[in-house]
Amino acid sequence: MDQNFQNTPTGDNSNSSPDVESAHQQAAAYSVNTVYGTEDETVCPESRYNQMPAPLPGDLSREDIANSAQQLIDDLNTKRKRDTQLMDDYKKALEIQVQKCCSVVEQRLFHVYEEQGKMVQDKLQTLFAGLDRISKVEGELTQFKQALQMLYRDLQATD
Repeated sequence: MDQNFQNTPTGDNSNSSPDVESAHQQAAAYSVNTVYGTEDETVCPESRYNQMPAPLPGDLSREDIANSAQQLIDDLNTKRKRDTQLMDDYKKALEIQVQKCCSVVEQRLFHVYEEQGKMVQDKLQTLFAGLDRISKVEGELTQFKQALQMLYRDLQATD
């Protein structure tokens, strides 16, 4: 900052020297720069927001500052609404992508089920064929046991 700005007196500057008046102009420009976010150059609210006329650096009033603050709040709210809309659009786009991915996974899953279903069917047929053979062998074993029992009874009856 300038030395003149640091030594700025308070009060009426109607009878002040050019250095003091320059300091007041710098202070006004600094307050505008602080409000609008730059310190390198004087920022005109008109160039930034296109809705408010640019106040002269020495003529900032309470109303100008209040209007500038209200404009900043309005712009902030507008940006927040835009951000919310962007997030909603992003969510919708993600939902669409997730649905597409789920559809692809589901199709692949059904394809795998089909392939595995054929293998399972073959193995089940083999299993049931084996169970049928076991059932026949059990029946033959039962017949053999009955025949053996009859033979044993016949042998005991002849003794």
